[in-house]
Amino acid sequence: MSVKRRAKPIGRAVRVALVSFAMALSVIATLGSDVSGGFLEKAGFPTVRPRFTRSQIETFLPANGARGAFRFPASYHTQGIRLTSASDCGGQDCVDYVGYSY
Repeated sequence: MSVKRRAKPIGRAVRVALVSFAMALSVIATLGSDVSGGFLEKAGFPTVRPRFTRSQIETFLPANGARGAFRFPASYHTQGIRLTSASDCGGQDCVDYVGYSY
């Protein structure tokens, strides 16, 4: 006996992806050539940076779970964009596994 699987509706996921992409383009256009911060390290660099704690992350992400641009703290000083929030995709993970990446 074969079981038919219904395709997942992708409407909401596609909308989230399109809005996220549009926001990313907007921030990139705003930054223009004024990008600063960041650093380069050679492969095998022995220093391991400690992970941010949840409370540290909450200090630099947009307030109240909002989407949008933010700046990572020292020593990174780079621009980031929060694309999704906990309310997207019904509180579930919005990122679907698509297979092994080469």
